[in-house]
Amino acid sequence: MKIKSLFLLAGLFSSLLLVSQEALRPLSGNLNYHYSGLNGALKTESPSHQQKQMAGGLEIPFKEDFYYACTQQYPDQALWADSLVYVNTGFPIAPPSIGVATFDGLNKHGYPYMPTLLNMNLSYPADTLTSAPINLQVISSISYTLSPIDSVGMIFYIQARGYGDNPESGDSLLLDFYKPKQNTWTHNVWFQRGNLNSNVNDSVFKKIFVRIEDTAYFHEGFRFRFRNMATPVGNFDHWHLDYIHLSRGIFKNSDPFDDLAITQIPSPLLKEYSAMPYQHYMSSEMASKISVRIRNNRVGPPITMSYEHKVYTAGTNSLVHSYLGGPVNLPSFATAGYSSLQVHSQPTLQYSFAENMTDSTDYIIKHYLFRSGSSQGSEYNVPNDTVTQYQRFRNYFALDDGSAEQSYYVNAPGARIAVKVKLNAYDTLHSLRVYFDPAGNINAAKTRSFQIIVYNGDNFGPMSVKLLDPVKQGVKFFDKGFKGVPEYKLQTPLVLEPGTYYIGVQQQADALQIGFDRNYNFSRNTYFYASTSWQQSQIAGSVMMRPVFGKRVPPPVGLNDLEMEAAQFDLYPNPASNSFIIRGAAYEGTTFELHNAMGQKLNEGALTATETEVSTNQLANGLYVLVIRNKGMVLCQKKLIIRN
Repeated sequence: MKIKSLFLLAGLFSSLLLVSQEALRPLSGNLNYHYSGLNGALKTESPSHQQKQMAGGLEIPFKEDFYYACTQQYPDQALWADSLVYVNTGFPIAPPSIGVATFDGLNKHGYPYMPTLLNMNLSYPADTLTSAPINLQVISSISYTLSPIDSVGMIFYIQARGYGDNPESGDSLLLDFYKPKQNTWTHNVWFQRGNLNSNVNDSVFKKIFVRIEDTAYFHEGFRFRFRNMATPVGNFDHWHLDYIHLSRGIFKNSDPFDDLAITQIPSPLLKEYSAMPYQHYMSSEMASKISVRIRNNRVGPPITMSYEHKVYTAGTNSLVHSYLGGPVNLPSFATAGYSSLQVHSQPTLQYSFAENMTDSTDYIIKHYLFRSGSSQGSEYNVPNDTVTQYQRFRNYFALDDGSAEQSYYVNAPGARIAVKVKLNAYDTLHSLRVYFDPAGNINAAKTRSFQIIVYNGDNFGPMSVKLLDPVKQGVKFFDKGFKGVPEYKLQTPLVLEPGTYYIGVQQQADALQIGFDRNYNFSRNTYFYASTSWQQSQIAGSVMMRPVFGKRVPPPVGLNDLEMEAAQFDLYPNPASNSFIIRGAAYEGTTFELHNAMGQKLNEGALTATETEVSTNQLANGLYVLVIRNKGMVLCQKKLIIRN
């Protein structure tokens, strides 16, 4: 029996409850196709291949490395005739360059090819990746021999499993060639079977060479295609394909890739989150450095190269920061591995976003590699030398990179899973966005339920219960596209003071499967409760739960329109030096509190009818929070910067 079939049998979780622990399993679908609001990468860009085209098809050499995986999920239609494979940056481990084409058991919409299949021991045809027509007529015009100079062949790199599911011996990846004159395909000119070994520690991309010898291929309209045989009921049996090169003068020991490459999306610019609400951002939230994976794929002497990143405001594309590291001599990956130079691999983050954001804001970070010490555009190399990522400030906290490679679960009835967030100001928790994966039968999965939980806590874990939402919510699944992750609202919005909280779900009888990102590792901010106590997650990655907050604390229920208008206050000057003034129509019982960034109350008092002056002479420079209350109820809160 296939190992994955164990995850799909009815009554799975009742049989696994003998041991209470956190674990991962393969996904049932591809959420990146389902929920278009998830991915943090740009969606509007398109590949800019320089591939030459002739009347009889593409001109060789044919080169493809799926560098555009940062900006789109389907193959470049200038090179490929179909779009069934998943182009991504998340599933491969240590790829030659950023972006691969992943073969699995899902169709182009992220759903199983055969969702009702019961026999998990069988493999069926699944994904196909077919090249556009290629003109090999030029080959027949030369005196073709088997000598290296005239050799025609393909080199490509493959990896089984990666961060996905291991293909077993009944699964395979295959390569076919097309004979234009005969209008026939030659099947299985190369193939690779899966392995009973789980390959847990196998992170190597294997180089494959296939010679093209039959002259029946050397005509206009030649094609090649990759296919996989898989269990077509879920996101199973992964093969990852990269660095395809078809050319004349290529042979088994050829090394056609004189190439610098960034191999994965760099780490976020925030130290504890991938995204956070703009109203909670402070400069102390910035990471001290970022992690960048750079490799020199040339086999030979080092390449003199530099690394640069630039930060732009989204929409206006205004440059707000740039960093340049280098030039240095980077040895071959084959001999020295990834760049270990701090100015490239762990550059110090010498930038802080502006505090006091007034609305949702996105930033674009572009990472560049180039040869020599100049950062002029003409000296940038092939497109995989540029990687784009987003830093988002919206109304939610997130740990993940916007994609899931597996699903996370805890084997215990009533288990709790929560993510840690730190509020830097008063705010209102409205809802929780969660991607639940429909493990097994989707109709049965729809009957599972949970409750939203909120715990007070500190840096070491949850402490007392702040809220167990009384509403038992059923998980949501969609069979068509949906904008963003499904959102589950609290019965009553919860006002929270500045401090550390743990927000998540308490499952009912059945274990819930939650999307899990394997590339951004914020496991230190993920906790679970299985039986007797809270534990910090020990699985590298990030669970896909996003607490959603309001723009401001709403006026208390019961105020009439006049009182709601009176709840609006201004403070000036801001930044303040010796004092600041609170201006607003204050009714009887209206008070103010001044808190530091840690939530500690430093000053309080009553407000007068129009203006109240507050001294700041004894306060250190920094960010503070002003809270206005009426008879104990929070009316509003505002940030205040003090610069004495």
